[in-house]
Amino acid sequence: HVFEREGAELLEDLAPDLCAVDAVPGQLEQVIINLVTNAIHAVGDGGQVAVRSFAADDNRVAIAIADNGPGIPVGDRDRIFEPFFTTKADGRGTGLGLSIVKNIVDLHGGEIRIGESDLGGAEILVLLPAHMDA
Repeated sequence: HVFEREGAELLEDLAPDLCAVDAVPGQLEQVIINLVTNAIHAVGDGGQVAVRSFAADDNRVAIAIADNGPGIPVGDRDRIFEPFFTTKADGRGTGLGLSIVKNIVDLHGGEIRIGESDLGGAEILVLLPAHMDA
């Protein structure tokens, strides 16, 4: 419903045969919802948000959230995961979403990276260890 309300378009490219990850499903859902919501807020009406999943190197699964918004300024990238840090206008966020995202990814033994999207805006890449059968 947030896509419709904000007038943004969802693009999906989800790999069908990825390895499982050892994770708490509700927590990963929260990661994706927070990242997608931030991307929607960045692009606004007529913007695009892409959600991609793929097998990454060294037995990891990748989830990338990309957009065609203004991107994340390089000077903010070191602070973006700090609690209460926000670049949003008043009333648009608390500055806790990305801090929570980072904590969840860390708890799952993963990694999170900030970069530039091929759509022209920001890309957040979440890398999670693939489940290994014993």
